[in-house]
Formats: sequence, C-alpha cells, structure tokens
Amino acid sequence: MNESLRKKIEARAYQLFLKRGGAPGHHMEDWAKAEKEIFAEEASAKSGSAPKVQTQPPQSSRPAQAKKPQGQNRK
Repeated sequence: MNESLRKKIEARAYQLFLKRGGAPGHHMEDWAKAEKEIFAEEASAKSGSAPKVQTQPPQSSRPAQAKKPQGQNRK
C-alpha cells in the first residue's frame, strides 16, 4: 500500500472515530470500514464512474388516483 493511500485511510478512520464520539476500543472496525470506503472510491475513480449512491425513487407531483372497485352491474 502506498503512503498516500494509507494516509487517506488513516484520515477516514479518524473521522469515523470522531463520529462515534471518540470512544476507544473500535480502532480495528474503524480502520476496516475506512479501507473499504477508500478502496471503493479509488476503484470508481479508476473506472471513471461515480460511486454508487442509493437514492429514493422520485415521487410524482400528482396524487395517486384510487381505483374504483369493479362490481357486478345490478338491473
């Protein structure tokens, strides 16, 4: 692993540590998560694609119309 990549992972792991409130004892989890995130960013940068981001489907501006029940016609 090159020094630049290691520093990126280290910085991200520190951000995760701070996000958890600075509680000690989770450095391995922070490092593993940081590695996963940084490696994914590096891979997407090499492939030229943006990282995958999950989004909600767009909502229609029109309210949904209720379907009318289809019953038998009475005579």
